[in-house]
Amino acid sequence: MPLITENGNTYWMPEVLPEPTKEYQATQAEKKYLTEKGVERTHPGWTYAENVAYVDDEYLFQNDGWKLIIDEAPLEPVPFYKNHYIKNSPEEWNEIDERTVEATYTLSGWIPEVFLVPTKEYQQTQSEKRYLTEEGVERTHPQWKYVETNAYVDDEYLFQNDGWKLIIDEAPLEPVSSHKTYQVRNAPEDWEELEDERTLRVTYTLSGWIPEVFPTSTSEYQQTQSEKRYLTPDGEERIHPQWKYVATNAYVDDEYLFQNEGWKLIIDDEIQVVINKNHYIKNPPEEWNEIDERTLRVTYTLSGWIPEVFPTSTSEYQQTQSEKRYLNEEGEVKWHPQWKYVATNAYVDDEYLFQNEGWQLLVNISQEPPSVKLKNTLKNGIEDWEEQEGGKTIKVTYTLVDFTEEEVAEYTEQQWKQLRMMRDNLLGETDWVIVRAMEENLIVSSQVTAYRQSLRDFPETIENILEFEVEFGNFTLWPIRPEVYFAV
Repeated sequence: MPLITENGNTYWMPEVLPEPTKEYQATQAEKKYLTEKGVERTHPGWTYAENVAYVDDEYLFQNDGWKLIIDEAPLEPVPFYKNHYIKNSPEEWNEIDERTVEATYTLSGWIPEVFLVPTKEYQQTQSEKRYLTEEGVERTHPQWKYVETNAYVDDEYLFQNDGWKLIIDEAPLEPVSSHKTYQVRNAPEDWEELEDERTLRVTYTLSGWIPEVFPTSTSEYQQTQSEKRYLTPDGEERIHPQWKYVATNAYVDDEYLFQNEGWKLIIDDEIQVVINKNHYIKNPPEEWNEIDERTLRVTYTLSGWIPEVFPTSTSEYQQTQSEKRYLNEEGEVKWHPQWKYVATNAYVDDEYLFQNEGWQLLVNISQEPPSVKLKNTLKNGIEDWEEQEGGKTIKVTYTLVDFTEEEVAEYTEQQWKQLRMMRDNLLGETDWVIVRAMEENLIVSSQVTAYRQSLRDFPETIENILEFEVEFGNFTLWPIRPEVYFAV
C-alpha cells in the first residue's frame, strides 16, 4: 500500500492516478459516502493535483474513513404522493465489505401484492367513485396512480393508507321530476356501514307525501288533470302545474298537490247566460263552498237582468229580431247585436237589451209614412220621437212641409216626363202591328190607327198635371186599347 509522508504527515496515494474523463468525473460526483461520524456526504470534489481527477473511493476510505454507500431505493408505488419505504438509520444498513455499505429500507403503508391493469373500464369506474375521509368529508377518487402499471389506486389502498371508505350512494328515484326532493340524504354518521368496514351505504329519509300506487299516464287522465284549477294557500288560482311522477310520467294527482303544496281543487260550474257577457259575478274565494278540506266549489252572484223563460230559437223569431233597430244610451241607432242566450241559442229579446244595455226599440223606422203630393216628409230629431211603453219603445215621427215654388216646378216637370214616358211605352206596345202589316201586306185596323193617334194627343188633354195621377199600371184615364189589329 503506497504511503506518502510529507511535512510529517503520512497519507495514502494510489500507485496510478485515475484519468479525469467526463464519465469518471460524473460518476464520482454522484456518489455518496458515510463518514466515520455516521453522516451521509456526497463526493467532496477533491482532486489529485497532478491530473485534476476526483479522488477515488479508496482515497476517501484510507485517508478519511469514508465508506461508499450503495443506495438502491425501492420504487415508490404511487408518484407525487406518499413515501411507502422509510430509509433505515446507517447502523441498520448492510456492510458489504469494510469499505462499502448498502442502505436498507423498511416498508410503511399498504401496497398490493399484484398491481391492477389500467383498462378503460377500470379507470372510468374508479374515477366515478366517491369516498368518505376520516374527517367526514366526501371526496371523489384522487386519481393517484400506481407507478408500476399507471392504474388508479384501488379502494383497498385508499382505505389502508388514508382511511377513506368507499361510498355506495343508491339514491331512491324521486317521484316528481324537476320539482321537489322527497328523499332527504342523511348525515354520514347515519349511513349504513357494510360488513367489510371499508364501505358505507348512503341512507335517505322520506319527506313529503307520495302515493302508494302512482296513476297511469293515459291521454284521458293527462287531459283531465291539465284542465283542473286549484287555490293556493296564498289565495291565488293556479292551473295544474304539470309536474309528473317519474315512475309513470303521469301528472301528479290532486292529493299530491294538497298534501305537499296545500293546493285545493276548484270545482267551477261557470254560469253563462249570453255569449260574450257575464251575468254572474264570481264571488271571492272566502265565500266559496267548501265541499271537503281538499275541494272548493266556486259560487256566483247574479248581476244584470235575465228572463225567467228563454225564447225559442225559431227561424221566424231570429229573423224578426235581426231586423229590429234600437236607440242606445248614446243616442245612436243600432241594429240588433245578435247576442244569443246560451240556453236556447235564441237572439236576446227587447227586454234584455232595455234592462241591461238601456237600448230602446225603435218603431216605424223601417217604413216611411205615406207620401203627400207637394209635401216634403222630414224625419224628426230623436228628441221629438214618441216614447211608449214606459220608455221601452220609441216611435219614430215625421213632419210634412209644403214644397217651395222651385220644388213645385221641378215636381211638375217630373210629372210631365213620366206621363210622356208612359205614353211612349204604350205606343211601343203596338209597333209590332205596323211592322207586320208592312211585311205581310196587311191592312191595319181602324181601332189601332185611332188608338195610336189618341196616345199622341193625350198629353194635350191634361189641363192640370199636378192633379193627374201618373202611375204605371193605372190606365183608367188613358185611351182604350184596341181589340182588333188588322182589317178583314
